[in-house]
Amino acid sequence: MRISSRIAGGALLVIAACESFETTPSSPTDGGPSEASTEAGAPTCEADLESDPKSCGRCGHDCFGGECKAGRCMPVVVNEQIGRAWYFVLDEKNVYVTSDDGVFAIDKSSGAKTILSNEAAFGIALTQDHVFFCAAPNDKVYRVQKDGGALVPIASFACTELAANGGLLYVTAFDEARLVRMQEDGGALGLLAADASGSEGVKVDDTHVFWAAHNAGAILSLPKAGGMIKTVDRGDRPRRLTLDGDQVYWVDYASALPHRVDKDGANQRVLAATNTAHLKLGNIVVDETHAYWSVGQPVGGIYRAPKDGNGAAPAEPVLVDLKEPVDIAIDDEVIWFTLRDGKSLLRVAKP
Repeated sequence: MRISSRIAGGALLVIAACESFETTPSSPTDGGPSEASTEAGAPTCEADLESDPKSCGRCGHDCFGGECKAGRCMPVVVNEQIGRAWYFVLDEKNVYVTSDDGVFAIDKSSGAKTILSNEAAFGIALTQDHVFFCAAPNDKVYRVQKDGGALVPIASFACTELAANGGLLYVTAFDEARLVRMQEDGGALGLLAADASGSEGVKVDDTHVFWAAHNAGAILSLPKAGGMIKTVDRGDRPRRLTLDGDQVYWVDYASALPHRVDKDGANQRVLAATNTAHLKLGNIVVDETHAYWSVGQPVGGIYRAPKDGNGAAPAEPVLVDLKEPVDIAIDDEVIWFTLRDGKSLLRVAKP
């Protein structure tokens, strides 16, 4: 892909084909090789921290194939033929993406695309050998091998998202307002919650199921075997969530505020202030130190905040001016994201 760049209004604007990505500028330097980092105690190196893709912004900060502009790593387009994307999951080799055009396995290194299904799809989950997804046109849950093959229908209802855990699938159905549990082969379909209030994102730990009740404005949980539903946190319209240790992280669909709460409902807090007016189709993920989330509108972007944030500091923009980023995932050093309007899968090195 042809990439050009220019400086506008003090911020670096990078244009790749039809998409543009704006990053916050780094501290100015003289543009020459740097023999020392500006941070006390940081490693030193002989590199141009403004432009060296192997030491971008700081010594040893690798852009993993992306350019380094003004000390910030630029995104790399991995594949731009995935259609209007929805959600995706990762393993060590591939990114598995659902979109209006089908379900695809995208090789992380080469960007090569393997078609797993031509059915428009939404939610997706991964096990060691299989991909599970919610097919939109015919209201079915399908299973397919990770390297392709025949689609196996395992349930017939309009599912939204699903999570795999211990040989079972936990599936939300937004329109039918329910949460169900089923075996990976489709057996033993069981209703966990009959009125799940416009259920969307769902995650599972060793003991409980957690899900976003969009219409009720709540993060809910209940034991995996069934039982009493507990309200963990409340907001305007929660949509996606993630689990980490003893905490649940989620982003409010209306305000784009990132939240953290203990799994038992204690210690509710907002992590960072934002000035975005509408989240739309975003997601939230965490690593050891930060929460990262995507914002779809009015100006699409990816933001982050410390996991121990208290809402006083503003969110840090990682990338802005994106064309409707929908889903986001991270590994040790890279952020992966999809652009629904851009019909692309991209990656960028963590700041």
